[in-house]
Amino acid sequence: MAYKLTLEALESITDVEMAFGTDRLLPAWEDIPDDFKQGNDFTQIACAIFFASQLPLV
Repeated sequence: MAYKLTLEALESITDVEMAFGTDRLLPAWEDIPDDFKQGNDFTQIACAIFFASQLPLV
């Protein structure tokens, strides 16, 4: 199933969800490619930035 995010869905995010986060607009786990579940160059870079560690050699 294709994941579609509409402008109406984005506009439905509440202030509380903005402050504390939400997962209701995320795609279903089955719709996420395996590379992103297991990790790839992009997820490794995001992790390195988030944890302030050395960037991986890509």
